[in-house]
Amino acid sequence: MTLLNQRIFTIIQNRRIVREKALRLIDEDKSEPIYLNELDDQFVKKAVSVVHTHMDNSQFNKETFASEMNVSTSLLYKKIGEKNVRWVILAVSVIAILLEVYKQITYTFSVENGEIVSDYQWYAFPFQFCSVPMYAGVLAGLTKGKLHDCLCAFLASY
Repeated sequence: MTLLNQRIFTIIQNRRIVREKALRLIDEDKSEPIYLNELDDQFVKKAVSVVHTHMDNSQFNKETFASEMNVSTSLLYKKIGEKNVRWVILAVSVIAILLEVYKQITYTFSVENGEIVSDYQWYAFPFQFCSVPMYAGVLAGLTKGKLHDCLCAFLASY
């Protein structure tokens, strides 16, 4: 019974660590500039604020987003740009892969009675259908043209 309690405690502790690391990635410090250009910096900060405000709104779309930003949808796309979208997709995918590697390490290794024990949990295997967007995102961030468009369409519909 103590082994079961220790494993449950380890799982809960690992989940807390992963949650804290993920929350640190979402830093809402408004004082540090994101861009060197002050106008671009204000625009991006306002965009992040609008997205955070409407995160739970299922009716939120690009038209609503553009209206909240006080710009047309074409200007919004031009400002945000495909290049920026590509970098965001790539960054989020790389972060997801790094968190996946961290999860694999924490699920594989544990400390029991002062010794490191390796016991792989096969239910956490990273090559399942739900992990496909993580790998497709990296490809979408690194490619251009029709392949990029197809991968973005897949990610948008996933």
